[in-house]
Amino acid sequence: MTAIAENNKRIAKNTLFLYIRMLFLMGVSLFTARVVLSTLGIEDYGIYNVVGGVVALFSFLSGALSGATSRFITFELGTGNIEKLKKIFGSTHSVGSGVYCQKLCGDISPHERGLNQAVTHIFVNTLW
Repeated sequence: MTAIAENNKRIAKNTLFLYIRMLFLMGVSLFTARVVLSTLGIEDYGIYNVVGGVVALFSFLSGALSGATSRFITFELGTGNIEKLKKIFGSTHSVGSGVYCQKLCGDISPHERGLNQAVTHIFVNTLW
């Protein structure tokens, strides 16, 4: 058999296994959602979903900031410019802290926007 035919066969087999896995996980997810809803009740299930959403949001932000930071730091390590490396490290630390602070302080309530903007302004200006 040629190498192309073997690769096509492997791709088809992997695709089939991924579909089977996806269907299995979907079934387990639907079943557990039903059990969790009946156990927690409507209000607590809503709180459970909100907490899960916040955790997913911070996981996404953490991954995105980590990837961007890694890219810029490794680039500067490759060039050997230590002063610029220190500046990039400080900037990424400040931006990351500012984003998390804004996210934590920014979602309190709409009538506290002035306080949240003032806290963010003070936080960003003291770090930079």
